[in-house]
Amino acid sequence: MSSPLTARHAIVLADADPVRREALRSGIERWYGEQFAVVTAADAGDSLRIASALGAEGVLPVLVAAVAESEERIVAEALDASRLPQGAGRLWLTPSPAVNGAASGPGERGGDGVGRLPFPVDRPQDLDVRLIDTLLADWWRGATPQERGALTLVVVGAHYRTQRAFEIRAFLSGCGVVFGWTEQPASEPVQVVVFDVEGGQVETLVEPTLAQLAVACRLVDKPVGTVFDVIVVGGGPAGLATGIYAGTEGLRALIVENGAPGGQVATSHEVANYLGFPDGISGWELSRRALAQARKYGVGWLPGHVAGPLTLGTGTQRHRVTVGADVYEAGAVVIASGLKPVELDATGAKAVLGRGLYYSTLEVDLELLKGQPVVVVGGGNSAGEAALQLAGFASRVTMLVRSTLKMSGYLEDAVRRTPNIDVWEGYVVDECFADGHGELHRVRVRGTATFDLHYLDTRWLYCLLGGTPDTAWLGRTAAERIRSDGKGFVLTGHHLPKEVQPAAPTRTSVAGVHAVGDVRKGYPPRVGSAVGQGSAAVVDVLEYRAANPGLFPSLTTATEAAAEPAVG
Repeated sequence: MSSPLTARHAIVLADADPVRREALRSGIERWYGEQFAVVTAADAGDSLRIASALGAEGVLPVLVAAVAESEERIVAEALDASRLPQGAGRLWLTPSPAVNGAASGPGERGGDGVGRLPFPVDRPQDLDVRLIDTLLADWWRGATPQERGALTLVVVGAHYRTQRAFEIRAFLSGCGVVFGWTEQPASEPVQVVVFDVEGGQVETLVEPTLAQLAVACRLVDKPVGTVFDVIVVGGGPAGLATGIYAGTEGLRALIVENGAPGGQVATSHEVANYLGFPDGISGWELSRRALAQARKYGVGWLPGHVAGPLTLGTGTQRHRVTVGADVYEAGAVVIASGLKPVELDATGAKAVLGRGLYYSTLEVDLELLKGQPVVVVGGGNSAGEAALQLAGFASRVTMLVRSTLKMSGYLEDAVRRTPNIDVWEGYVVDECFADGHGELHRVRVRGTATFDLHYLDTRWLYCLLGGTPDTAWLGRTAAERIRSDGKGFVLTGHHLPKEVQPAAPTRTSVAGVHAVGDVRKGYPPRVGSAVGQGSAAVVDVLEYRAANPGLFPSLTTATEAAAEPAVG
């Protein structure tokens, strides 16, 4: 068996091929690992024994999936409803030849109630999960409150190709929430229904904020009290690392993130050069593991919440961060808010934002663009990773690069080797055209030196042009005191003017305020660098705490406890 049984519910996967079984497990766990243990079996008999053993451990098998090739009798035995827990979903997986992922489809359910789902034989992990969503939702509806446990059912009603719908599915999928989708006209408001464990409609959210979604879906680790040692604004690799190291040092920490865990890296299909993962790891998986670590050490977590403004304290007063209607205080604040995307400067771009133009890729969208032409704008690492990911599904990916590719060598080699990726160096998008429904259907491309014009038909345009520091949340007063360079990157350590020296490496121009990650001047936008900066920031905070103990509750509480007279 694989996957630790950290959930009360499990998905059992049976396949005799160990390599393919591991790839399928990886693909299923990527989507469902947050809520389900994914347990593998080598054959039908093994899967039945595992299902029985899980029940004895108090873990309920919700879905049993088996791979069918030539031994259909064995697969039928594995999916025999009479031998499985009552109500468990059944899925028949079929390997199929694939060209650009075209073999993997949405699947269907037969009259016997068994789902049948083809998956690409060359990349089993890229199977289409929509049928799995349906089977899990059907199990949930038929289960008793005791069987459901803490699982919730979320259904989104919205027109898929709108910016608001994109934000919601990016947030829910980034947080590992299994959700259904009901297509609505674009003129209708977005509606999200969250059902409680007893099957009643617990809450209907109309045009919800991400913070409201986070609370309704129980994604928030609501902190007890409002005073902390350190508040981290930003839940990307740098912010999560800061929280983890703060927690291990016994600091009372809170992370405020305006989206899902991981920030920009969570949308990366593969982080290939991170220490300790020779085969690479998806950005989403890395982010999920980091958040689990932070929670292990008692770090507060507010996803989907917008921080700001920051009210700077003094040598005797803590800094204060406003989050919605709440105000939190801390001896130290760490700015880890990263970058916001550079927007496409082209005629008609704003009109098709979320309706064909996107500033990040989403795995939940990949099935919808299968066999269609895609355009990627940008020549850096993010653009290269996106192009490679999209090439596994699109008929053709055209990369438009203003000058030349400027990405890591291994990425450039992979991009240029991929047969259905065309690299157009020296070209930019000049204009976006919408169809009669207001959705993107064509772009005009212009040569930067030759000024020649071309038209490309596409419904999917991904712009990954880098970013600018996301510091607007600081507010005007704090931003005036926290020094930054001409581009808005926060100055720290040796980049600060002489009158602030000597300064701790991550310290800003304001004592007790630190900066890490992409928002900071002079550091490369790499995951490994961001994690290292997070750990360094905690060292700097501990030094500041030693000089200012009255600002930090971890010290003041301990001092007060030590001062209490003994009883008895």
